[in-house]
Amino acid sequence: MPIYGLVSVRCDTSIVNLEFFAGTGQQSRLLNDMALSLELRDFCDSWRAKAAACSLENIHGAFERFFTSYVAFNRLYTEATFRLAQQGHVKLRERFPDSLAAQDYVVQFCTAATLTQAWENSANATAALHEIADHLREGRFSPKLDPVTGDRRPAKDLELLTALESNGRNRKAKAVLEALYALRCNMFHGQKDFHLRQLALLRPAILLLEVTTDVLYHAL
Repeated sequence: MPIYGLVSVRCDTSIVNLEFFAGTGQQSRLLNDMALSLELRDFCDSWRAKAAACSLENIHGAFERFFTSYVAFNRLYTEATFRLAQQGHVKLRERFPDSLAAQDYVVQFCTAATLTQAWENSANATAALHEIADHLREGRFSPKLDPVTGDRRPAKDLELLTALESNGRNRKAKAVLEALYALRCNMFHGQKDFHLRQLALLRPAILLLEVTTDVLYHAL
């Protein structure tokens, strides 16, 4: 039986790139307007509402909810990255650094303390984090696949597990974002077969993604 996460993956690091905003004037508005624009707020509210309407009781609904939730998250971390660039904290080159933006820059923008506190203050998020750690510990899922062959990399999965259970806020925050991005890569670029057992990983991942998106939304 196929195991979720055991798929051949090659991550594209340019879901959203600088050219996305070219010719619309939107890039300059993002960089110059520090308040979350009404347009961006409406966009994210709409996609988050769509996600909330997707059921977590079946695998098709869970897949749809993760995809839909990630649209809002992607748009928000793109905005955060542009703001960090304007402030001189990061340098943007020709290709948008999607992997860094979805992980390191989210932690940098929101702060590790704010993110970990939000997860700890949510009983559901805390339980979700424990569930994902248990899956890694038992080897039920392998999110850190070889990007070329799709083979399991147990050492990388163990590194992720250790970081998820770390007492260090920065290390834990980066590990949660790493786990979510690894899952995103598997879902967006791997084989998208539906298997009921995938719910065991998707449900906690969605909870963490939605709490993280909420933190980023309010930080902007």
